[in-house]
Amino acid sequence: MKIPMNRNLKFKLKLEWLLVIAALLAVFLFDDILYFLLFEKLFRVELHAVLRYLIFTVILLLNVLLAAAVYRVLRKRPTTGREGMLGLRAVTLTPVDRERGWIRVHGERWQAVSDRPIPQGERVVIVEMDGLVARVQPLKVEGTGMVKEKRLDEE
Repeated sequence: MKIPMNRNLKFKLKLEWLLVIAALLAVFLFDDILYFLLFEKLFRVELHAVLRYLIFTVILLLNVLLAAAVYRVLRKRPTTGREGMLGLRAVTLTPVDRERGWIRVHGERWQAVSDRPIPQGERVVIVEMDGLVARVQPLKVEGTGMVKEKRLDEE
């Protein structure tokens, strides 16, 4: 199931990613330039060209590893707040309709609404949060009895 996302939020996320990448590139270039300009002056040692480029390569590899670590951290799914609720599965405690109903998710009771009536005890997935009210959809595809697989990595 594809979780809907606001287009402005997508643009904002892309802009944030571009800013993070630009900042990382600036840091990487800065420390590499610093090495070339200051290393020999600070230590007053004349290095052979091969050794100089070997040190530069090691610094570059360390920068790439740092970038990979930052990328992994930034790609993690939020676990709290509004974004952490999207895509979670829940069970209806009362019938849920356009006006109100109650669901249980992670042991907590939340108010919920749905575009179509959902009976009590039905498994649902949270597709949107409006303040403290969750908009849910049934987890089962009507008529087939098959459960929809939700993909959290889809945008």
